[in-house]
Amino acid sequence: MTSFAFDDVENLFVAGTIEIENDQGMTPLAKFLLAGEGTLDRVWDPYPRGEVNMLLRTGPGVLLVGGGFKFIGGTGRSALAALPPIVIRVFADGYE
Repeated sequence: MTSFAFDDVENLFVAGTIEIENDQGMTPLAKFLLAGEGTLDRVWDPYPRGEVNMLLRTGPGVLLVGGGFKFIGGTGRSALAALPPIVIRVFADGYE
């Protein structure tokens, strides 16, 4: 299952099984920068541990993420999490 969401600044979020180019591995959640060439945003990575299969933008600055994960965005979250679309870095105790 794949899910998509857009934000207000020309970014596309994709959930599902996403193969990263050049054999860089797989990820269940990715952000693509649509301004320009539509490249993968390698900085934005809330590092979900488990599958992600639902995305919903609920308003400015909030992206709801659902799936079979128990950890995302640097903290324990079971199956549902609200993330800011701009995650600069992820730490063990949260995101910036």
